[in-house]
Amino acid sequence: MFTFVNGKITPNSEAVISVDDLAFHRGYGVTDFFLAIDSVPLYLEQHLNRLFKSMSDFYLEIPYSKQQLTNIILDLVKRSDSNSLSIKVIVTGGNSPDHYNLGSVPNVIVITKAFKFVNNSVGLKLMMVNYERELYQTKTVNYGFSIQQIPEMKRKGFDDLLYFKDGFISESSRSNVFIVKNGALYTSSIGALKGITRENTIQEARALGIKTIVKPISVNEVIFADEVFLSSTTRTVHPVVQIDENQYPIGEISLQLQNALAKRAADYIKNHKK
Repeated sequence: MFTFVNGKITPNSEAVISVDDLAFHRGYGVTDFFLAIDSVPLYLEQHLNRLFKSMSDFYLEIPYSKQQLTNIILDLVKRSDSNSLSIKVIVTGGNSPDHYNLGSVPNVIVITKAFKFVNNSVGLKLMMVNYERELYQTKTVNYGFSIQQIPEMKRKGFDDLLYFKDGFISESSRSNVFIVKNGALYTSSIGALKGITRENTIQEARALGIKTIVKPISVNEVIFADEVFLSSTTRTVHPVVQIDENQYPIGEISLQLQNALAKRAADYIKNHKK
C-alpha cells in the first residue's frame, strides 16, 4: 500500500511528516475517508466536496485542485494490488514554528490500506454518553473523546457509542444514527456530521417511498423506536439491537436500506468503470 505526502508517493511504512505538524501538536486538521472497490473510488465527488468544505471551515488552502487531488487518488488506487481499499485524506494546519499558529502551507496526506467490510448482519450494541462533538459540522481529525471511552465501552460489552445532549441524540462515534417509528424513518438534524452515507441513505429511503424526516430526535424517541441503525462508509447500514438496556429487532426497513445501498454502490462502480 502507498501514501502520498506533499507531492511524494512512498510505501506506507516509509511515509514521513514533520514533528512540527500542527495536527500532531494541537489536533488541527481535517480528514475524509472513503473506499475504492474494483479500482473505483466510491462517491469520490461527494467526499471531495465535503473535504474542501471542511478545509474552508479550518482556513486551509492546499496547492491542489479537486481534479488534481482526484488524479493523485486514482494513481494510488492503480498502484494497489487490493480489490478493496480504504482511502484517507488528511489536511493539517501545516508545520508550525510555535506549534500553535498555522504553518505557511498545509500538509496533504493520502493514505491507502487494504479494506475488509464489517459484518453488518450482526446487530450492534450502543452505550449512550452525554457528549456532543466540538465542531461537529466539520470532519476533523480529533476523535479523542470516543477513543478515551473505548476501555469502558468494551468493559460493559458495547460495540459503539451513542451521543446525546440536552435530551436529544446526535450521532455515534463515527456514524450517523437513524430510527424507525411506525414505518417512518428519522435522523438527527442537530449535533451530527452530515455523512455521505447518511445522505445516500436518505435518498434511497425516499426513492423506496419511505417517509423520511430530518429533525431533532429525543432520547425518549430512541428508547421507543421500532428499529435503530447506523450509517457510515465502513458499515453502510448496520442495525442496532441494543442501546444501554433497551432491545431492538433487526427490522424490515433496515434490511431494505442495506440492499438499496449495496445496489447503489454496485451501480456506481459499474457506471464509473465505463
